[in-house]
Amino acid sequence: MSIRFGTDGWRAIMAADFTFANVAIVAQGIADYLLETEKAQKGIVLGHDTRFLAEQFADQVQAVLTANGIPVYRLQGPTPTPVTAYAIRALNTAGAIMLTASHNPPQYNGIKFIPEYAGPASPEITAQLEEKIGKVIAGGVNHQLPKPELVHSVDIWDKYWEHIDTIIDFNQICRIKGKIVLDPMFGAAAGKVAAKLQSCGLEVIEINGYRDAFFGGGLPEPVASRLQTLTQTVVQAKAVVGLANDGDADRFGVIGSNGEYLAPNQILSIISQYLLENGQKEGGLVRTVATTHLLDEIAGRYERKATETPVGFKYLAQEMLRRPVVLAGEESGGLSIGGHIPEKDGILANLLILQIIGATGQKPEEAWQLLQEQYGYYAFRRLDLHIENDRKNQLMQKLRNEPPLVFGQRQVLQQSLLEGVKLYLDDGSWVLFRPSGTEPVLRIYIEARSEQAYYDLIAAGEAAVK
Repeated sequence: MSIRFGTDGWRAIMAADFTFANVAIVAQGIADYLLETEKAQKGIVLGHDTRFLAEQFADQVQAVLTANGIPVYRLQGPTPTPVTAYAIRALNTAGAIMLTASHNPPQYNGIKFIPEYAGPASPEITAQLEEKIGKVIAGGVNHQLPKPELVHSVDIWDKYWEHIDTIIDFNQICRIKGKIVLDPMFGAAAGKVAAKLQSCGLEVIEINGYRDAFFGGGLPEPVASRLQTLTQTVVQAKAVVGLANDGDADRFGVIGSNGEYLAPNQILSIISQYLLENGQKEGGLVRTVATTHLLDEIAGRYERKATETPVGFKYLAQEMLRRPVVLAGEESGGLSIGGHIPEKDGILANLLILQIIGATGQKPEEAWQLLQEQYGYYAFRRLDLHIENDRKNQLMQKLRNEPPLVFGQRQVLQQSLLEGVKLYLDDGSWVLFRPSGTEPVLRIYIEARSEQAYYDLIAAGEAAVK
């Protein structure tokens, strides 16, 4: 048996591979890594989301860590990944272990290790963890008795909100007139954000705000297809905005007052414009290769730099650790800002949208319309196209070695191989071909600078795999 431990840790189907025995193996591997780095005595934060048997799996991790003499700061109740990550800083620990499968289907669970810098584990760290886990598989778990005296029960929410108060202006949020609808998608943010907003008299409607390990029968992912109930509630209640988080609240989703879903690319752009317009004096913007180039235009307007990274928040986190950053974001719904931890935080993203509403009086769809008027037409689409692996590999090789001169009736000006194959087109549009490493799927990311380009590029992308 092998356990693959990546940036998001190890995820597997419960009862098949995600078992108590395998959880103990992974926990022992992490313990061995911590003991070797001589940081173990600082202790580890331990958190979990709302998935089936979450507390019991956390108990197993706790038992292994304390048997190895490692103090555990056990967070009380289901806790979002970004809140768990912030606890590392608040408690000055050697890192955190988070039991979550994020937005994966209900039958999955996972273990994520967050290092002491409170962001995604680097490839170097995950390689070391995987090596340690492999040795545990071969040699076994430490069978010393757990040491309950090393366990400290912690309610971290007050410290998290104290920190958020330093980067979010709740006075502006509390000026909002109208209803706010929240959808934590049965996940770890349930009740917490609603209570914070209600504390200053805001009218908040929370849906799906209770624990359901089946997430209402679907994916706890804040994308348009999973936010139909939120959309209906916003429209029926005549609310100002609808805000969603995924199962562990590291991603966000936004519904405008008109029932329109605003994609993460739109939200990242709205927030970036606001932060740069309103006093973020140092740093630039950081985005992944699959994220909107509107961020580049916004950065340029304020004489800031926009930096492109490969896909994955771990790359954005490294940029945040390296130098001042106003905002780091990815098209899949991950965001952090300067002054915060280098981990994506869906709660923070939604609070920023509320601050913008309170400060400007603009609903999200209105803020987006103003951006379009200022910077021109931008439209985004991601195609997940099923294609056999052999055909997928052949197509990618051809794109790398013989890039087309024309795509979607537009001239190809430039090719980038930072990740996958990205084609820059003569009208400012672009297309990114990015193959899945685990599935027979080719992801095609499209950003179009006109409505005609939008439809032309979608048609060309679909035709490319036929």
